Amino acid sequence: MRMEGTTLIVSGSVVPEDASLFADMMTAGQVERVLFRDSRGGDLKAGYSIAAQIESSGVATLLEGRCASSCAIMFMGGKVRAFSANADLRTASLGFHGSHDKVTKAASVKGRPKLYNWLMTRSDQHFSPPLLARAMYVEHANDMLRFLHPSRRPVSVYFCQDGQKMKKDECEPVPEVDALSQGVITTNALISPRGEAFAATVNHEPSAIDAPEPL
Repeated sequence: MRMEGTTLIVSGSVVPEDASLFADMMTAGQVERVLFRDSRGGDLKAGYSIAAQIESSGVATLLEGRCASSCAIMFMGGKVRAFSANADLRTASLGFHGSHDKVTKAASVKGRPKLYNWLMTRSDQHFSPPLLARAMYVEHANDMLRFLHPSRRPVSVYFCQDGQKMKKDECEPVPEVDALSQGVITTNALISPRGEAFAATVNHEPSAIDAPEPL
């Protein structure tokens, strides 16, 4: 974690110590937004703690890379949630799946209903219950519901058998929904790390999922 002006930048694996480190960073600086760069997730307890700190502070969260699992939980803590103006919209995405044991990869019987209810609340009840349930009760630990920016037309949501790699032949398009309609983001605008907002244009260029190999 590091500060750039009033933006706190978070990247890499989420570890238990990150919760207290994040609290120290929030106290030490004038944080107006938290920017998430590439993170495959990590410790769930730390993810919940950081999400709660973000929620209580009322700061915005921005996405600049791939953010999955506990990283996506932290992102959902933001009062305003948006893709960064610096993001590569072919690859930037948020990934959600049910909680599981980090070592055995076994499903967490208690953890999944808790996460379902928490995400439904943070999305202001906009998440489609069947879609969220499918993401929470995945068969394999790496299965994941992935949201790209809504400007990725005609489809910007995919259910991937291995959501970390986002290979086209392992991803099923989920039509007629997007990150905004599901309450994952609160605006389609792209927001810079300095807080400036820009309109996103519809883009038909191949995304990471459409590409022959993962980007």
